[in-house]
Amino acid sequence: MTTIGPTLVFPASVREAVLDQHRELRALMQAVTDACAREPLARAHDGERFVRMIRDLHRCFDAHLEFEESELGPVLAIVDHWGPERLRAMHEDHARQRAQLAALRAGTDAGWPAEQLTIVVRSLVSALARDMDDEERGCLDARLLGAQCLDIERR
Repeated sequence: MTTIGPTLVFPASVREAVLDQHRELRALMQAVTDACAREPLARAHDGERFVRMIRDLHRCFDAHLEFEESELGPVLAIVDHWGPERLRAMHEDHARQRAQLAALRAGTDAGWPAEQLTIVVRSLVSALARDMDDEERGCLDARLLGAQCLDIERR
């Protein structure tokens, strides 16, 4: 592993970037949930659009998880004495979320019926929304990420 060296990071800026992404993801999740409510999803055109929306959600959420791991992770690791535990929990949550998103994506690739996709999407969107709410109340709390700046060793 090559060490890049210390980098000055502003935790509040990282927090704001994550919160901005959460807002965008919530809007996308709402659009997907709204599509679940439209009838009839079974029509080919609506079904194809719904599948594209699911794939977009997967792609956007995956990019968000990568951002959190590369930008938020190093901050959490050193911000206080609970940092390593918060980082471990974040990685566990991300692994679960990736597995759930991958399972949904596999369902779209396998041609699951719209009704089955709708059930899985509603459940997943609800779980992802709860996870983001928990994250905002926990590791994204302004009191935790209020440091002016931190030196982070990038690897």
